[in-house]
Amino acid sequence: VVDVSVRNTLQVDANKVAIQNPVWHAALTKLTGDAATALGVNAHLVQPKLYKLLIYEKGGFFKKHRDTEKEDGMFATLVVQLPSSFTGGSFIVSHNDQSRTFCLDDPATAPYQCHYVAHYADCEHEILPVESGVRLALIYSLCFTGSETTSTKPC
Repeated sequence: VVDVSVRNTLQVDANKVAIQNPVWHAALTKLTGDAATALGVNAHLVQPKLYKLLIYEKGGFFKKHRDTEKEDGMFATLVVQLPSSFTGGSFIVSHNDQSRTFCLDDPATAPYQCHYVAHYADCEHEILPVESGVRLALIYSLCFTGSETTSTKPC
């Protein structure tokens, strides 16, 4: 049951999502490494675990919230926006009275390229309403698989 006053999005569980592009695994591995490094964690000790596919239609949004730990070792979330045509739907990440807005609806790139945002799981984040079209995003839990930590960077 989803409270549409908090989140208005369709979701598909990970076990119902199949990505058949033969280069996807290598691209995801590189992206995970880049995100882990930016978050201050040894990239070789991080594994992405697909959580769900989110589909934001016109009017779709997700109010400010924090992610819950969905997997052992989860420390961050990786949002991979799939190529899709839409307007609006900005992604805002907040922590310690600072926020950053990611506008992912660039008509020159959004329909043709993946875009991503990675953030620590304890950061508040929200998706502003999609104004037109459909926004598609794969949500991955970034899980630490080792025993050493180097993360000291804030969101």
